[in-house]
Amino acid sequence: MSKYTFIFSGGSITNSIWPSWREFTLMRYGIKEFVDNAYPGVGNEFLINSTINFCQEVKNPFVFIMLTNIDKWDWYVENQDVINLINTNEKHPIRPITGKLGEPGYWSTGSWFPSYKEYFKDHYYSEQQFIANTLKNLYILQMFLSNTQIPHLILFDSPILTCTEQELNTGKIIQRDMLSDNKLAKTWDQLIDYKNIYLPGLIGFCEQQNLQWFNPSYRGHPPSSSHYSFAETQIFPSIDKLLPVINKEKPEEIINRYQEMYNL
Repeated sequence: MSKYTFIFSGGSITNSIWPSWREFTLMRYGIKEFVDNAYPGVGNEFLINSTINFCQEVKNPFVFIMLTNIDKWDWYVENQDVINLINTNEKHPIRPITGKLGEPGYWSTGSWFPSYKEYFKDHYYSEQQFIANTLKNLYILQMFLSNTQIPHLILFDSPILTCTEQELNTGKIIQRDMLSDNKLAKTWDQLIDYKNIYLPGLIGFCEQQNLQWFNPSYRGHPPSSSHYSFAETQIFPSIDKLLPVINKEKPEEIINRYQEMYNL
């Protein structure tokens, strides 16, 4: 049995309807018990704050976290009447950092902006501020994990520093410079240690390797075959040095079964 408590954090690309990089990591290292902290729609503020919370709640944490686009933002809600209203009527419920539904937490809706959030987006959304907040939270995460000496792997689900989810939803990676003229983000960008973060992310990797990542039905959610190729090159080589490998074989049957589902 591993001495670690594994924390897997991510959005809907991680918590997919087919096996993702998370499942393939669980299989390879024989991980049976873990904290499942991956939900559709969540943004980086939720992901980072909830991950830090779980690190302080469990024994010997080992963090796998896949961050997401800057335009998937989280709105913190404390009012219990509003929490009950959203949890009853909306597609995405309030996500507390503890994982216990019904408590105050973040309303995370991905690139879908219902009711209150649509008004905020139309009148107050700032791309410069949102990328600055993502970088600030990423720096906080790196400092926390470094200071507590928690083993970890930080992943991106796409090239989140140069492309938004709204742009990915077109089926193309539209690379833009979102940093050079961003005075709000400049300081945080200079403080972050990028050397162990693969900046193209899962979707950027798929684009480079000519692997599937976009489907009109599922939009920017790569199939299991693409997830496995990403894990094989961007996850396993570094984690093999830290954890014993239990299952070395590629799960061809699982990959092929879900590939048929993806191609329907």
